[in-house]
Amino acid sequence: MEERNVVLKNAEYITNQIGMVLPCTNIFRNAFNFMGIYMYHYLGKILSKDVYIFNKPKFLFSQDMESIFPSLNKKYKYGVLMFDG
Repeated sequence: MEERNVVLKNAEYITNQIGMVLPCTNIFRNAFNFMGIYMYHYLGKILSKDVYIFNKPKFLFSQDMESIFPSLNKKYKYGVLMFDG
């Protein structure tokens, strides 16, 4: 996070937020993943007091996963969408 914050402060014009999805088969495991990723997001927000451009993570359900990834194996019903850069 320290390197990301340096890039954001010094050269914000060359970094973009990138959405990544962590797929999961179990809703409880997905909730666990979401909490961990949300803590990472919140910690990044605290450490970079003056610059923070990333969206909050989102909990994805089966309808969201099917619309985003139509060819993904159907056992991955849940996911967490996180942003980093």
